Amino acid sequence: MAMIRFCIICISLCILMAGCQSKPEEKIYQILEETVSKEKGFQSEQSPLAKLESEETHLFEQIMNLGMKDYQKVVKLSDRALLNISERKERMDKEQDSMLSSQKEFMKLKSIISDLQDENLKEEAFRLYSLMEKRYKTHEKLYNAYIKGLDADQKLYELLKQKTVSINDIEAQINSTNKLFSAVMEANKQFNDETKIYNEKKLDFYKHARIKNNS
Repeated sequence: MAMIRFCIICISLCILMAGCQSKPEEKIYQILEETVSKEKGFQSEQSPLAKLESEETHLFEQIMNLGMKDYQKVVKLSDRALLNISERKERMDKEQDSMLSSQKEFMKLKSIISDLQDENLKEEAFRLYSLMEKRYKTHEKLYNAYIKGLDADQKLYELLKQKTVSINDIEAQINSTNKLFSAVMEANKQFNDETKIYNEKKLDFYKHARIKNNS
């Protein structure tokens, strides 16, 4: 009798455990929403970075208006610009760390997609995965371009602090900086476009998978 009761308990537990296991669609939803959470660090850096960029532009304009009429003031403004660059590097590193954390979470998705029973839904999920992979690669390109631009900016302000620097050297460095930040703007536009497409496709997937989106 005890053995029969033990078998019944085991069977009941197995049924209960099976009922508690999430469907692949639900697991995918949880991972996708967790990647959003991981990117909160990225989002929180956008406003401070924009403010710092605006401040640096203002400092540069002040220096250009002064020329070498007040060398000491140029040095002071250049030092402030160099501090600005240093802070922007720190914030970009935090942004990149946030994206890498999001990517690590997102990578869990690939093995779960294969568990989807609906072939059309599975194909849609793999397309979504490819879109996000492309987005991460674009952000990596954006990050690298931005850091190169900051390095060029740093060289420019270090040049401006030199009392005997030539106008030609300054102009050459300004052109180099402008070229690098042009690449940043291009990568940023690409990233924003890919983010928009991904978000649209994600909502389409939720709809087709009959997943209620609470975010």
